[in-house]
Amino acid sequence: MWVGDTPKVGTHYNFVTIPLNKMFYKLKIEKHDEVKMRNKTQIIIQKREELRKYQNCIKLGEEHTIGLKTDGTVVAVGNYDHGRCDVDTWRDIVAISCGKAHSVGLKIDGTVLAVGDNEYGQCDVEEWQDIIAISCCWYKTAGLRKDGTILLL
Repeated sequence: MWVGDTPKVGTHYNFVTIPLNKMFYKLKIEKHDEVKMRNKTQIIIQKREELRKYQNCIKLGEEHTIGLKTDGTVVAVGNYDHGRCDVDTWRDIVAISCGKAHSVGLKIDGTVLAVGDNEYGQCDVEEWQDIIAISCCWYKTAGLRKDGTILLL
């Protein structure tokens, strides 16, 4: 649990558990980092920030998984039906998400790419612009615009 910028952590010997986006990461605190608890808190905050950059790197669909690489490209494995894994040409991607049988990528310019099953129009994102966040589930795709508008397919 976090209260403001102060982590409430579970410690066990040289390990600390850091909560981040409903997940917990167990980190080893090296001997040279073992100082007073207030300094450990600073180390924990630093480690949390390091982990934050990986929070949107892998997403699971029902039968496929997509991963965002540090160079802005995307990889996919699993069931290739409906083209849900056809992400080989994607570039400049900053966020990913996937539903049951579709994959979605947010580009650095605020546009969105989508591949896969489009039975309910969940991949019709060609006209989306100024998007800052994306999310998918089952047969839905959502995008958040800079102005706070939520788009839903």
